[in-house]
Amino acid sequence: MMTTILKYEWISLLRNRILLGAMGLIFLAGIYAIYYGNTEMTKQKATIQLVQDAEKEKITKQKSDFKEPSFEVSWRTQRTLVNPPQSLAAFTIGQRDVFPFTKTIRAYGLYGSIFGSEIANPFKLLTGNFDLAFVFIFLLPLLIIALSYNLLSAEQEQGTLSLILVNEISLSKLIFQKLIFRVLVVLGFVILLFLVGIVWTSTPLNLRSIVWLIGTCLYILFWFSLVFFWVSYRQSSSFNALALLGSWLLFVVIIPTFLNLYLESTRPLTSGANLQRELREITEAGWNVPKKENLKKYFLENGIIDTTKISADMVHEIALVHYMDKNAAPHFAEYKTQLNERVNLSRSMSWLSPATQTQSLLNQLANVDTDAYLRFLESLESYYPKFKGFFDSQKLANKKFDKNDFDKIPMPTFKQNESKIIWTEFLPIGIFIMLFFGLGWRKMNQKIFSL
Repeated sequence: MMTTILKYEWISLLRNRILLGAMGLIFLAGIYAIYYGNTEMTKQKATIQLVQDAEKEKITKQKSDFKEPSFEVSWRTQRTLVNPPQSLAAFTIGQRDVFPFTKTIRAYGLYGSIFGSEIANPFKLLTGNFDLAFVFIFLLPLLIIALSYNLLSAEQEQGTLSLILVNEISLSKLIFQKLIFRVLVVLGFVILLFLVGIVWTSTPLNLRSIVWLIGTCLYILFWFSLVFFWVSYRQSSSFNALALLGSWLLFVVIIPTFLNLYLESTRPLTSGANLQRELREITEAGWNVPKKENLKKYFLENGIIDTTKISADMVHEIALVHYMDKNAAPHFAEYKTQLNERVNLSRSMSWLSPATQTQSLLNQLANVDTDAYLRFLESLESYYPKFKGFFDSQKLANKKFDKNDFDKIPMPTFKQNESKIIWTEFLPIGIFIMLFFGLGWRKMNQKIFSL
């Protein structure tokens, strides 16, 4: 009997030109999303390569133009740290289009470069790119609704339900078999687009990409559990359509919007503009400190006793930058704390919306979330003392920068560590799936009992 039902459902789908057209449009949207994501990541890689090539060219020119040893090289020298996109970034761009993926370091201050970038609301930035994740999370549920809103009501309205039930098949089996057909169609649709993306973007088919696909498939099953729940009421097609569209608005639009408003009101975040203003005030205050006071404090903190061979002007420059960085560091630490609190709160509440939960999970797997950007900034903070310290040690030793010293300057290295796969992240969606299937099953049995 199941073979007959699946065959009938397949024939019915092939005859429905509107549904086939909708599937074709969403498939084309998926293809464009893959193209868009791949294009964006290709542009970022090309930009990174251009930055690195330009830096190499500048270093070469510095070496060739170098004439005689000098103390001033540090002020003209810079190094760039880059954060290249990971393999799944083409599938879900996340926040890579918002957060800088290159940062230039100079020896006269760290936080000016960091504060120059606005780190926006992480919850608000969960969406906004027309990538494959967007198609799966926002558009595919609409296709599921179009395929399934009349799963049972069509048979009721056409008067064929009683004839089907005569053929020794229960109502629950009928619904499940019709639902399984639609699940297979949509999952096949998802897997096809996923494989096209894998080939197109040259993304490795490894555990992380498979987990990315699993997360997407669970999200699809959530929407089918909602279909089963509403169909179990055995209402009209129009009722099912309105209920499912209302569910789409609730889980995809309304709940994320209210969560965003809640974060805005309960976890205010200092803006990048305010941080820049605070940095300017710190800089001005530093220049206003008397030179002798700065030098005395710096000598005491660093245990420098013999100052006869040290240029006071150079040490004053070192001390000034040191204290400006030291005074700016707490502001940035506080800002990171605020950002982490918002990210943690948004994740703790994201279970209320499977759409938000899935987007967050996919972003984490692709290393395109706020945590990945913070890891990049932490690497920047770790490199800066090595870079600045190289020049400071030469100045404190009263040693002029020599041409051979170019090759001794510490070079920045950063490799984005892949975030750990946390299987419990799937739990909220799994609970939703079991909840709606369970409620639907109960409602369906009540209906059958009442017949």
